[in-house]
Parts: sequence; structure tokens; C-alpha cells
Amino acid sequence: MASWEEQAAINEAVARDLNEDIEAAHEEAGREGYVPMLCECGKPDCEHVVPMTLEEYEEVRADPRRFAVAPGHHEGRIEQVVEDEGRFLVVEKRPGVPATVAEDQDPRQTAG
Repeated sequence: MASWEEQAAINEAVARDLNEDIEAAHEEAGREGYVPMLCECGKPDCEHVVPMTLEEYEEVRADPRRFAVAPGHHEGRIEQVVEDEGRFLVVEKRPGVPATVAEDQDPRQTAG
């Protein structure tokens, strides 16, 4: 059975995978401005939508340990806030299990 830290990190990775598909669809359609991305927090029942531009999402995704979450959705035990964009927070996984899971589950790292 996965630890609480590991399960939260896995939940975040699942949201990130879905956001990758959302981003690809909007890029293909040539969408500009804000797009509705899913909150990438570790809460298994979170349904919050985070408005971001595709450029903002790419900035977050430049580091596999970083995730975009709705304000108030960060979990200080496994991540720290590195940017507050108002509409969303950018969090970075703390070293150890959270960072390892984030890196191991990064679709951009495993796809190449």
C-alpha cells in the first residue's frame, strides 16, 4: 500500500497527465488566452479548474517537480509554493518521495 505522500504525488501526476492532453488539444485548435486546466493538487476528489495560458503551463512543466494548483490547494508537507500567479500557485515537490514520484511519473520524461 502506498504511503500518504506517495498517493498524493500519484494523484498529482494523474492530473498532470490529463492536463497534457488538454494542452495538446488546445494547441492543435490554435487556442489563445486562458484555457481550463485541472488543478494538479494531490486531493483525489479535487475538481477545481485553473485558468492558465498555454505559455504559463509550459513554464510550470519545464521542471517535472512543479505543478499548478488552485489557491489554497498546496500541501506544505510535500511541496512548497515557488510562485503565486493569483489565479493559480506553482508548487515544487520537496526532496524525497514526492520529488521522485513527480519525476518518475512525468510523461515528458518517460515518452522520450
